[in-house]
Amino acid sequence: MPLRTGVSGGYKFPAEYVGQYGVYEAIKHIYSKSKQLSNLLNSDGSELHVSKRYFSSDLEKAIL
Repeated sequence: MPLRTGVSGGYKFPAEYVGQYGVYEAIKHIYSKSKQLSNLLNSDGSELHVSKRYFSSDLEKAIL
């Protein structure tokens, strides 16, 4: 059963829990495809460096 996730304005939408590993792999893929963010992955891909302050804006730029 999907989780009920709240968003701004009080709206909710169904969502599925992916877990940390799936999220890590997705972010690692996005970062590896970005020229600006690929340097935040170590050479073997086992570590990903993210900024608490700029994570959302960095991720948005990488996706676009």
